[in-house]
Amino acid sequence: MDQVKIGRFIQSSRKQINITQKELADKLGVSDKLISKWETGNGMPDISILNELCSILNVSVNELLSGEILTPEKYSEKAEENIMELLKSNNTSKKAYIVQLIAGIIFFISAVLLMAVTTYGADPRIVSSYIDLPSLVIIIGLIFACVLISGVKRAKDVFSTIRKFSIPVGAMTMIFEMIGLFNGASTLDVLCPTLAIAVIPLLYSIGIFVIALLVEIKLTKND
Repeated sequence: MDQVKIGRFIQSSRKQINITQKELADKLGVSDKLISKWETGNGMPDISILNELCSILNVSVNELLSGEILTPEKYSEKAEENIMELLKSNNTSKKAYIVQLIAGIIFFISAVLLMAVTTYGADPRIVSSYIDLPSLVIIIGLIFACVLISGVKRAKDVFSTIRKFSIPVGAMTMIFEMIGLFNGASTLDVLCPTLAIAVIPLLYSIGIFVIALLVEIKLTKND
């Protein structure tokens, strides 16, 4: 599909019904910046609002996806082309998600194995000298796995997913490490610092949560 052609068609259809980008955005519940992106060919309307957009612009979905007003003779032909394009795009998206899902599972398993090795295979007397970096790698690996498995693609959705999973991942990692370090500690002077170290993953996750939230807010304003 020609995004530039579709964008120009959205713009011309909007002007024909004499409404501004802001008015169209308000009707759809989106920002006028997003309307501008569509009209310049830098994005496509989400399928969830496609029918509503077409209803407002007084055009059919087939015409919108074709980027032109269709005559009865061309309507069926364009409908078939658009359906084939959508099916092709859907198949490509499914294949991409399968690859993404496999990568996410690999990241998740790798992060869990690293967590097991650094926690249960470590000597509690020296764990404080190297647990920080592995903890950060574990947290990032688990959160990245969640993003991949969730299948999100847009930047805003990526950071939203990071925000949602960061604290639960940090808490889970902290509990896992606390149990492992507690079982491996033989004396109180070793137990106290190692349990304190186990809190670090939660602190990392809180930091990641804050960063993801700030980026998400900025991206929301830019939509």
